[in-house]
Amino acid sequence: MFKIQNKIIIVDDIESELDTLSNAFLKNGIGCRPMLYVNTYNQPLRNIRIAFFDINLAEKTVDDSGKTPEESAILNSGLYSDLAFALNQYIAKDNGPYALIFWTKNKKIIDGFIKYVQNPDRGFSDTALPIFISFLDKDDFILENKKENLSVKLLKVLNSEEIKFLFDFENKTKEAGEKTINKLYDIIPKDDNWGENMILFDNLGKI
Repeated sequence: MFKIQNKIIIVDDIESELDTLSNAFLKNGIGCRPMLYVNTYNQPLRNIRIAFFDINLAEKTVDDSGKTPEESAILNSGLYSDLAFALNQYIAKDNGPYALIFWTKNKKIIDGFIKYVQNPDRGFSDTALPIFISFLDKDDFILENKKENLSVKLLKVLNSEEIKFLFDFENKTKEAGEKTINKLYDIIPKDDNWGENMILFDNLGKI
């Protein structure tokens, strides 16, 4: 049975920008699943390995006027709440290891969001835990005169040690599974006549 692949997803609430971003991935030979954000979505995905999220969801925008981390946290508490809610909408709590990449140019906001989720009083402590969090400036991908930056910046993120380790580990486990299936197939009793598989499937079922 074939399933939709959710290895890399992009979540954005502006369809035109989502199309631009996903096409940029595809043109660079990177498969992804673009998802237009809606606040009623309720089917969290599993087995995501990289999630790209726009930080401005649900019509709230970043307020970077705070002079201290505390002021910034207060000014952006609504944005943080919506973003944490969105992560739990799209990524299952038992998703497994994944990298989380935000579309933003403001690292201060990302640091504040991490602290927001870490606070048990907010109710998001069981959000799927990323092994790696980073950010990219969306303008580097959607502005016509900056699209040449895509390959360099995107590949820099995808070639981080954490992401390479994650995909290398997954590929090795798949290879081990394939070799196991082939070895089992070689040693189990099979039907004598070519094209018959009753004994074969009976033994596979027992295994």
